[in-house]
Amino acid sequence: MATSEELGALLPNVMRTMPYSAYIAVGVYAAALRSPLAAWLELGLLANEALNFALKRAFRCLLGSEALLLQRPPDAADSGIYPQHVPTKSSSSGMPSGHAQTSAFLAAVCSRAALRGEDGPDGASSVAIPLGALGRVSLNVGGLLSLTFVWMLAAAVCLSRTRYGGVLSVSVNGRRVAQHYVIQVVVGAKIGGLLGWSAAEWYEGRPWALHAGLSALVVLIAAASAAAVERWPAAWQGQDGDKDQDARSMPLSDSTSEGSTSDAEIELSWAGQ
Repeated sequence: MATSEELGALLPNVMRTMPYSAYIAVGVYAAALRSPLAAWLELGLLANEALNFALKRAFRCLLGSEALLLQRPPDAADSGIYPQHVPTKSSSSGMPSGHAQTSAFLAAVCSRAALRGEDGPDGASSVAIPLGALGRVSLNVGGLLSLTFVWMLAAAVCLSRTRYGGVLSVSVNGRRVAQHYVIQVVVGAKIGGLLGWSAAEWYEGRPWALHAGLSALVVLIAAASAAAVERWPAAWQGQDGDKDQDARSMPLSDSTSEGSTSDAEIELSWAGQ
């Protein structure tokens, strides 16, 4: 019988592991049912993950590891995919959020599939709507439910990474902590959503460069914003409401205790999540 404490940790751990559990689920589906669509989606998810790692590395190389907009909130710890017995302060880059980027990428691809879903048996429950490059699509009740589900899940994952996550946020030493500032989550979600839409357009044989270009524009704006913050740091510190966490930051060990492994904060190291 699960205890109330274990039940309380259920939602945060679902949010924490969702991007990686998506890789496993899509990969198993592709292998078991030999689905080309699922196989391409798996490749897209992995490519998106690699891109997130590359962006974090590029931002650090261009702006320096101490750049304000790349830092995680003061209490950020235990931010990988597994809870730790000895949580350590997170030192990985927070810009852009990998969880947000992956969740939005998956939601965008699934949205295209939902919008291309089949009509109901008699067509009465479907509504034809114009949608730009998609042309006129038939969206029935099932399609609406699919869209609602995938975007609610993506939004929940994004929210869980911020200080507004509430019961969705990871707890460390009995306190819920934010793993990212809101702007890092927003940038990650915009990049992932635009790339997911572009990838689906490419798969369908439609023009895809526009949304891919917009995702590149988001990256450039984020880089320019980070550079501006370095030039005028007082503006960032004065506007960012998350900075009030400094006074409430709880002490976290920067190294593991004796007898524990040297890598207490297990993260997907190559992805820098």
